Amino acid sequence: MNGDSKTEQSDQTQQASRAAAISEFRFREFDPNQPLFFSHIPKTAGTSVRNIFKQWYGENLILHYFDETTGQQPKVDMARLEGASEKNKVCVFGHFINNKSTGFKDCYPEASQFITVVRDPLELILSTFYYIKREGEKWLNKPKVYYQTLEEFLVSANTNINHFLKTQVDIDNFQQVFADEFVYVGVQETLDQDIANMAKVLGFDPPSELKKLNAVPRDSVEIPDRLRQKFRERHQLEYAIYDWLLEMRR
Repeated sequence: MNGDSKTEQSDQTQQASRAAAISEFRFREFDPNQPLFFSHIPKTAGTSVRNIFKQWYGENLILHYFDETTGQQPKVDMARLEGASEKNKVCVFGHFINNKSTGFKDCYPEASQFITVVRDPLELILSTFYYIKREGEKWLNKPKVYYQTLEEFLVSANTNINHFLKTQVDIDNFQQVFADEFVYVGVQETLDQDIANMAKVLGFDPPSELKKLNAVPRDSVEIPDRLRQKFRERHQLEYAIYDWLLEMRR
C-alpha cells in the first residue's frame, strides 16, 4: 500500500469518526412535510452552501436577503410554504436578522425547523471587515466599519448570534435550543463533511464537490493577543457554541 492510499484511508477514518461523534448529539429530526429555514449567518460560507441547496431544492429554494444596494427588504412568500411535503421539499434560505426587522419572528413567525453553519467568531468578524471594505462602496447606506481601520473595528466589533436565531440563546440553554429547533448545525472549518451530513439528514445525494464562492481577499495581518483576548471576552456565548460544536467533531 503506498503512502497516498494510507493518507486517504486515514482521512476517511477521521471523517467517519467525526460523523459518528456528531450523530451522538441528537438534533431534531427533519420533517420534510414542513418548510426548512436556513439561517445564513453572514461570512460563514453561505454563498457556497446556497449553491448546493439550489442544486437540491431547485425552484423550491426561496431566498431571503436584504438588498444593500437599493435598501429593499426581502419578500415574504408564505403561499409557497403551504405545499411543502416529502415529494415537494421547500427551504427558505437567507439572512434572518432580528435587529434589521428581517428576522424569523418578523417574517416567518411559524418557522419551526432550522439549519445553519457557524464559524470561528474572530475569523467571521475579520471576513466581515474585508467584505465591507470591498463591497460597501456600492451600498445605499454605508456602515461605520466602512470608514474604520482594522484595529478600530476590532476594539468595538460585535457579532451576536442571537441576531440570526428565532429563539434567543444563552450559556445555559443553547444546547437545548439547538436540539429542539435545528436539524443540523455545521461548522465552516469542517464544511465538506458537514455538507455530506446535511445531505443525509435532508434526504439528498451529497455533492461531488463544494465550490468555494464569494471568498473575500484578506491582507496578511497579525492580530495582537490583547485584541484577540478582548474579542473573546466580549463573545463568550459565541465561543461557547463554536467550541461545543468543534468538540463534537474531535
